[in-house]
Amino acid sequence: SLKLLGGFRLDRETTRSRVVQQSLFAGTYPNPASFGPFAPVIAQINVAVGSFVNQASAALPAGKQSFSAFLPKAGLLMDWHDDLATSFVVQRGYRSGGLSTNIARAQGFAYDPEYTWNYQLSLRALALDGRLRIDANAFYTDWEDQQVSVNFGLNAFDIHTVNAGRSHLYGFEVEASHQLTREWSLYGALGHTITKFDSFSLSQPGVTTSLAGTEFAYAPHWTVSGGMDVRMDNGVRMALNARYASRAFASVGPGQILNRVAPHVIINARLGYQAARWGIFATANNLFDKVYAIYKSPAETRAILNDPRSMGIEFSMRL
Repeated sequence: SLKLLGGFRLDRETTRSRVVQQSLFAGTYPNPASFGPFAPVIAQINVAVGSFVNQASAALPAGKQSFSAFLPKAGLLMDWHDDLATSFVVQRGYRSGGLSTNIARAQGFAYDPEYTWNYQLSLRALALDGRLRIDANAFYTDWEDQQVSVNFGLNAFDIHTVNAGRSHLYGFEVEASHQLTREWSLYGALGHTITKFDSFSLSQPGVTTSLAGTEFAYAPHWTVSGGMDVRMDNGVRMALNARYASRAFASVGPGQILNRVAPHVIINARLGYQAARWGIFATANNLFDKVYAIYKSPAETRAILNDPRSMGIEFSMRL
C-alpha cells in the first residue's frame, strides 16, 4: 500500500541573554628581581600575561532576539508487504540563532538561524521469521547559514559561533540486528558520510579567509559498530560492543588540517545478574584504554584527550 506523508510546524522563539565574565590568573607571577639581568624581560612577560587575563574579563549588555520559521514536511511510504517497507521524505529543518561568547576575547557575537533541506530514502526489512531486521537510509542535507564553532587562533579558548554561507552533507547508514537464539543476539552498523562547506568566509581585521571546500568538525567518513547481547534464563547478562571511527577533523578554521582526530576503536563491556526486582553489573568503558586526542592546539603543544578507561559497579532495585 502507498501512503502520503505530510505536515508542517510553525516555530517562534525569543531568547534573552546577558553575559558577565571574570578571568583570574591562577598561578603566581615570578619575581623579576630573582632573575638578575633578565629582570626587565620577566617584568614585561608578567605585564603581557596580566593584560591577556584582563582581556578575558568583560560584562556584555542584556540582549533580546526573536526568530520564526515555517517547516514543511512531505513524503511517500510504500508497504510492499508485511516485512518490507520503503519511504522517501523531504523536510525543512531549522535551528534558531543566538549569542555566542568568545572566552579569550571576552566578546559576544550574535549569529543567525540555520536552515536545512533534508532528503532521506529509507528501507525497513524483516527476514528469518522476524529474527533479522535491516534498516537502511540514504540521505542528503543542503545547509544554509550553518552554525559553526570556529577557532580563530589566539588559543584554545578563542572560539565562537559563526554562520557559514552554504554547505552540504550526504551518505548512508545500514543497521542490522539478528536474534540468533532466545538468549543470544548480534547487531552491527555501517555509516558513511561526506561533508563540505560550499561557501564560507571568515573575516578578521585585515584578512578574509575562505574555508570553501573544507569539512565539518568531528565528521568521520566511515563509522562501524557492532556488538552482542546475552540474556540467559538464569539471570546472567552479558554485553560487548565496539565502535570504529575513521580519521576526522577536530575543528573548523584555518588550522583544520593540523587538528585531526586519529582513527580509533573503542570497546565497552558489561557483565552481571538481573533478578526480578534487582540487578548488579560490572561495567568497563574503553576497555583497552585507547588514547587519542580529540583536540590539539595549532602548535600541538597541548591537547584534549578522550575519556580514559573507566570501570565500575552498578546496582539497581525496583520497589
